[in-house]
Amino acid sequence: MLARRKQVNTLHIFNENVIEVRHDLEYRIAFQAGDEVPLNLQILLPPDFPSRSRPLLRIFPTKCDESIGRLSHPWLGADNMVVGSPGLNNFGIHSDLGRVVQAIKREFEKNPPTVIKENNGNQINCKHEPSPKTPLVVRSGGGQPLIPEITKLSEEELKELQTDPLAFKVFCSEFNVTMLSSMDENYAKLKEEIMSIVETSAEFSKELCEKKESFQSKLTELENTRKITAEMKRDLMETAQQLAKPNLCDKLLAASHADECESEACADQFLSGNLPIDDFLTNYIQKRTLHHLRKTKHDRIATSHNHQK
Repeated sequence: MLARRKQVNTLHIFNENVIEVRHDLEYRIAFQAGDEVPLNLQILLPPDFPSRSRPLLRIFPTKCDESIGRLSHPWLGADNMVVGSPGLNNFGIHSDLGRVVQAIKREFEKNPPTVIKENNGNQINCKHEPSPKTPLVVRSGGGQPLIPEITKLSEEELKELQTDPLAFKVFCSEFNVTMLSSMDENYAKLKEEIMSIVETSAEFSKELCEKKESFQSKLTELENTRKITAEMKRDLMETAQQLAKPNLCDKLLAASHADECESEACADQFLSGNLPIDDFLTNYIQKRTLHHLRKTKHDRIATSHNHQK
């Protein structure tokens, strides 16, 4: 608050004819720009000026008639707002409001703005003579309560609030209504809750994607394992079928019969003189031994199988 007061003091020090329209909020300076229309310089101070926001300045004619329209100047933007001043654009906590306003005023005195005439009959409300203040009455079911902040305004100031968005914004910043404050607090809390929900949803979404990828990987692994298990089961069933007692009996009987045939063929070769005695003994004894072993196994398994039946 002290810094804000010091800035307002510099405004009075470096400039003449400073009019306080609203305490610590709005000030105006009337000046003559060459031989053109007399102008007013409006200075609006936002609530967080000068710590975070810079002042808002606007130029408008002092008097209104049909020949006066919008002003044109390199430093003027929409709604005749001052946008091209280096001092204003670079305004900081260590700047002097009075010097910045003085430089802007001198620029418009040396280089008056051009008046752009308008044919649509629109006129700028720029009369600032004091006018009787008309209290605003708000009708309600319980009576006609007065809003103190509004009852202090003149009729011209009320009109300005209707036509000037910047003035309305500055006025609302000082309009202390418990319901509005509560709404702002609820809005801030709701915004914080929404941001928290968004962050939580993002975390859940990421976790869900990771679990989905893990599930898909395990599903693929399970499918591969199922295929391998099915193949192993098929091989096992085939092996079990081959090892069944009837099949074993048939295979042992066939092998025993083959060994017997080979031993008889070996004996025939020996008797015909085509096989030496040493080779005969080795081959004949080996084949007859296999024949008797397989025949014995066949008989045992066949007997066991018959008993199970």
